[in-house]
Amino acid sequence: MKDDSVSRREYMHGFAGAAMLPLSVYVEPFNGFFRSLPDEINQYGSNRLPGWIVEYSDDEDALTALTDWTDSDSRSLLKTDEDSNTALITASMDDVVSGWFGGSSVLSNLGYVERVSLDVSMDVPEPVGSLSSEGEIDLPSDWWIRGSFDQSSVAYANSINGGTLGEVRGVLQVDDVPETGDGVVVSVLDDGVDADESLYGDRIISARNFITEEDGIENCESESGHGSWVASSIAADPDESEYRGIAPSVELLVGKVLGSSGGSAFDVANAIRWSAREGADLINLSLGSVMYSPEIVVALEYALENGVSAVFVATGNSRDTTRWINSPADSLMDGVVPVGATTLDLPNEAKSAYFSSVGEDPGWTNHSMGKTRGAKPLLGAPGCEIESATGVETGTSMASPIVCGVYALALEHHSWDTEDVMQSLDYAEPISSAGVTEVGHGMPVASNVLNEIEPDESQEEVREPSAEARDTANASLASWDARWDSVRHRIGL
Repeated sequence: MKDDSVSRREYMHGFAGAAMLPLSVYVEPFNGFFRSLPDEINQYGSNRLPGWIVEYSDDEDALTALTDWTDSDSRSLLKTDEDSNTALITASMDDVVSGWFGGSSVLSNLGYVERVSLDVSMDVPEPVGSLSSEGEIDLPSDWWIRGSFDQSSVAYANSINGGTLGEVRGVLQVDDVPETGDGVVVSVLDDGVDADESLYGDRIISARNFITEEDGIENCESESGHGSWVASSIAADPDESEYRGIAPSVELLVGKVLGSSGGSAFDVANAIRWSAREGADLINLSLGSVMYSPEIVVALEYALENGVSAVFVATGNSRDTTRWINSPADSLMDGVVPVGATTLDLPNEAKSAYFSSVGEDPGWTNHSMGKTRGAKPLLGAPGCEIESATGVETGTSMASPIVCGVYALALEHHSWDTEDVMQSLDYAEPISSAGVTEVGHGMPVASNVLNEIEPDESQEEVREPSAEARDTANASLASWDARWDSVRHRIGL
């Protein structure tokens, strides 16, 4: 896949195909002409300057030169990662982006700078508190689009029944296969994981706090319990079988990339690369942003080219607000598997959860300038009021690690690479009440996936009329959003 941050010799190709802006480095996601700063960009220091992720060249003096450039009252060097030749800095837009009349001291004009992108704020998906009933959620107006947002087969509070991980294992037929994830390494990048030997024994093999730049699981306590839930749903092996994770023999890598107020695309990207270097077979990202981060895309490409078979990403819990799947779930590359949330029911009875973000991504509302257009969930799994050894949680953050656990079993059995994982999506059991824009191929039942059994009918073929109508409406709405937001982007609104 093409590098979305683009090299220093490429530049902004948009603006209605008109004259090129003289940027020696393509800075994105960014409206280079009108120079607007999206709210989702991290800002640092008392003067609240935007954060920038800079990739510098391999030249031995490049980092020294960047350090000297940031030695100013209005600039700061916050962090570096010498393994990836990247740095997190703060500086004004005028200091970084040349625009029409940039001088020789503007960062994007300096010869040692290979790539610059804005530091996008990352966080866990919007938490789902008390479940909502139909009628409490505002739906998009559909009088002007094709299809309809028929909610008759969408799960709201009255049709959601929670349960334990043991019940999830039953729905996914996990106990019908002998594999437990032995020999597979899974990286959990989240707000930390509370070390609990009664759950993991000595299977947490490496841990790093990317916020404080400290190693060791003792420095990676979970801020909210979110990351602990995620890890336990994959890997916990407690005495109580009803709380056993999907793959209780896997080894874990733990990367703390989120704090109480979220995190940085710089830290998430470096944690993804670290996961690959530490030997991860799979990565789970129950986090994201409504804004596209090219730096994370570059890191995902690195990981998938260096031993990671797949990255499972929560789609987000914002169907009723921003609607479309979050970034980096919307990264259109083989090996990145966005996961939506369903009820805890067998596939032929399950429904898509009302909060679970959907496709088809318009590709403009997230400032990706069309790069994510068409992205949608590829799988769906139980994510409503699921009780693990660490508590009860709801959201796509819960569905993603459950799917990651199923694929840990598959990797023990098959030693699949990325291509194999993508082909195996067809083994998912279709969910007739859900749309393709909600659950992709369907629900990955372990016995199907490990035995490579493809159902007789696909997700698209089994959809009920209400689910098909929602798919049509989502695609139609996305098309309108793409047209309108591309215009807004180009005229600077």
